[in-house]
Amino acid sequence: MLNFTNTVSTAELNQVVITRFLASGGDDHHLRRLRQAFAFQVQRMSAAIESSFPPDCKVTRSAGGQALGMTTPPVFLRLGIARCGGIVILQPQRYSPPQSADRRQIGGESRLIPVLQRTFWWAAVSCVWLVSASVGAQDPWPVRPVRLVAPFTPAGATDILARLTADALGRRLGQNVIVENRPGAGAVLGGEVVARATADGYTLLMAPSTVYAAGVSLYARPRFDLMRDFTPVATVAFVPHVLVVDPALGANDVRQLIAIAKGRTDGLIMASQGVGTISHLEGELFQHMAGIRMVHVPYKGSAPAHLDLIAGRVNVMFDSVAAALQHIRSGKLKAVAVTSATRIPALPEVPTMAEAALPGYLAESWLGVFAPAATPRPVIARLVRELSQLAADPVFRQRLAEQGFESRALGPDAYAALMRRETEYWAVVVKRAGISLD
Repeated sequence: MLNFTNTVSTAELNQVVITRFLASGGDDHHLRRLRQAFAFQVQRMSAAIESSFPPDCKVTRSAGGQALGMTTPPVFLRLGIARCGGIVILQPQRYSPPQSADRRQIGGESRLIPVLQRTFWWAAVSCVWLVSASVGAQDPWPVRPVRLVAPFTPAGATDILARLTADALGRRLGQNVIVENRPGAGAVLGGEVVARATADGYTLLMAPSTVYAAGVSLYARPRFDLMRDFTPVATVAFVPHVLVVDPALGANDVRQLIAIAKGRTDGLIMASQGVGTISHLEGELFQHMAGIRMVHVPYKGSAPAHLDLIAGRVNVMFDSVAAALQHIRSGKLKAVAVTSATRIPALPEVPTMAEAALPGYLAESWLGVFAPAATPRPVIARLVRELSQLAADPVFRQRLAEQGFESRALGPDAYAALMRRETEYWAVVVKRAGISLD
């Protein structure tokens, strides 16, 4: 248990702050646990301190440990742990950095001193705690399994990628990452579960980003605010989509499919993953550009839709390559075009929609990890680091490619920018199709 005290007074500005660790004999195991807990708390504190610095002030950390500093004049605060018999001492103290440290002028000593007085001693006060060894020091995140919510049914692209990611990420974190399927309302139900979860890093969302971007226009009163209630952590994969048809329909390419649709008075039947999903919106965009109308039949995910498509009860469907690939390879479904700007490695012989018949057609889909908005910054930073390294892992990339995904990692800022672009793009499609989910 960590207990904070605020007994440091202004008169003690240049004094060493000491806390005692009741170390049950002061063994090395408890000392290591204290060091871990201290490192994690300093990361959290550093983020808060850094946000209070003026724009031209730089925060640095020394290679030997946590150090917060401003380089001109060279006044730094180092936070360290020293062992004295059975007592562990926590020491905030000023020091001069090595000559190789990055240095930046921040506008003169008169401006620096108030910052030092406010920031250093806020740090000193915040860092004084008592740690009881009988209860145990707080370990860095994660100390228990992490829940990764997939807002669609099993066997779809979101579920497949969630399970691949959970397996690899869990090994990196040293904790199980458990996938929990929460389908419903076009992925809104699963998103709502995560938006309302405790923001502690133990509930994450495998977000069908394009679905949520489109949802901004689909709902007049959405259940959650995409940019307010979530923190985009990182994209995991670009998810190519493909137009598949029942082989019995007799359409070998997009032009033949359009001709068949125009020649049938009853119209073709188009399946989707659900109303308002990217699968549905891709079909609406296709109908608009091709000048045809189809009957839309929404399902709760890819798997039940595939059953009816293979059985001939529906005729066409836009779906992720990851979900449809096994049926394409087995011959149960026929792929006539991909919706991306370029052909994809998993189906190199299948043309893009623009190549096949409709220049300008483009529909892209992304999957990534979201966290509740108030998730601690050190947790977000750890997730960003692990997911970025995962995306660079050739074994993980190969596993994704085998399932029809393309590994692409965008960090929080780039991910947020992507979401804004997707929101604007799909708003036009939604408005033109007249779709509303209220």
